Amino acid sequence: MDSKETTITLLRDTDAEALVLGTILSSPQQLAQVRDILTPECFYDPRHQEIFEAVKATDNKGEDVNLITVSAALSKAGAATGMDELVSISQQYTLGEVDSYAYRLKELDMRRKLWELGQTLVQQGSTETDDLEEVYESARAKLTGIFASATVRTSTLSEVFVTLRQQIQRNRENTAQCFGTPTGFRHIDAKGGLVPTDFIVVAGETSNGKTAFATALAVSAIKAAHPIAFYSMEMSNIQLAARIAAMISGVGSREMLQDRLDDSRLRAVDKTIGSLPSHLCFFDDDATSSFDKIAASIRTMVLRHGIKGAIIDYLQILNVNMKSANKEQAMGDVSRRLKNLAKELNIWIIALSQLSRDRDNPRPNLNRLRDSGQIGEAADQIMLVWRPEVSQVRTSYPEPFRDVSTHGTAMIDVAKGRNTGIYSFICGFNADTTCFYDIPSRELPSRNEQPPANPVADMQTPF
Repeated sequence: MDSKETTITLLRDTDAEALVLGTILSSPQQLAQVRDILTPECFYDPRHQEIFEAVKATDNKGEDVNLITVSAALSKAGAATGMDELVSISQQYTLGEVDSYAYRLKELDMRRKLWELGQTLVQQGSTETDDLEEVYESARAKLTGIFASATVRTSTLSEVFVTLRQQIQRNRENTAQCFGTPTGFRHIDAKGGLVPTDFIVVAGETSNGKTAFATALAVSAIKAAHPIAFYSMEMSNIQLAARIAAMISGVGSREMLQDRLDDSRLRAVDKTIGSLPSHLCFFDDDATSSFDKIAASIRTMVLRHGIKGAIIDYLQILNVNMKSANKEQAMGDVSRRLKNLAKELNIWIIALSQLSRDRDNPRPNLNRLRDSGQIGEAADQIMLVWRPEVSQVRTSYPEPFRDVSTHGTAMIDVAKGRNTGIYSFICGFNADTTCFYDIPSRELPSRNEQPPANPVADMQTPF
């Protein structure tokens, strides 16, 4: 019986390759969008590899990238690609964002490398030649290399000093912008917002609103055009979507999911859905069963969608595949891994955490982080959410907020801030729409006063 060879066609998109190269040649400023995403291996077509290498070589020399300089670089490298082909490719370009095509090429390159690694493992698994430990370590190292972030770039101290000097000057001119992702809460944004590489823990007792507060941060991020991913082990994506719509529209999420809305409330929901940049918020329900799946999904989201941050609800429910370890060890491990992931991918990661109950002293503190003090060690920031009005013990806010009403308000206590210091502030909370919103200090309600109305009608007003 004749044996037939099976031909494997590796994944590629040569049209996208030509589009990226054509865009760079037609608009050289677009190179900055893809320089830190792409490597020559991201191009499957050898000619495209040569052209990209020539583009990089030209740019590294400080020369302008254009048809003449790139053609000269190709000629110097002994490449066969000539001016005619460069002109042909330069006619294929996009007027939109080229980075989306670059992320696609990066992903396809990763999949080709995964296939190659798989073939190696198949071969090693069919013999007893190689030591198993060496096979494992080699495969793990290669897999880590495949998923290494393409967006991280090196910087010199001189370059960073330039950025620092610009920030100082903006501060002097009172035009400083939020360094990271804006949150809609002026006290947090004044400290830089949600900063890339930060691992942030939002903690609170049950029913104090930690999920609602994290959702408010998510909405503020996408309103600022910062893509994010949201992972919830307790709520489905439609439940989260209803909460987000409720925050903006003023229509309760339970009403949307269970009741028959009248025309006016339906119009309010439709207006919200139409005006919010909802394409910038991503869910992956299939990834929420374990930490490893979430980590892999976050890496993919960075490459495919360029997310700036991720929110995980919540730490204690994660299966971290450490069956023999106790809960404290498991939570310490997952917290350190989340911090490392945030630093590697240059994004911020928010993880929600439960607080142990203390009936005698309901005000939250770091000692009540459930299952692990190691969570606090790994975190860059810890934000404690407290709503005294849901406590079984009547209490008031501590100084300097003792005269502030606890009805319809909440305290956000930043109990750890590695780069911001510790501070606290009072914000508003609408229980009907589970919406946290910002209140200027001078407008904080005193006891027996109602808090200011939630400005849901104004999409530009932070909450």
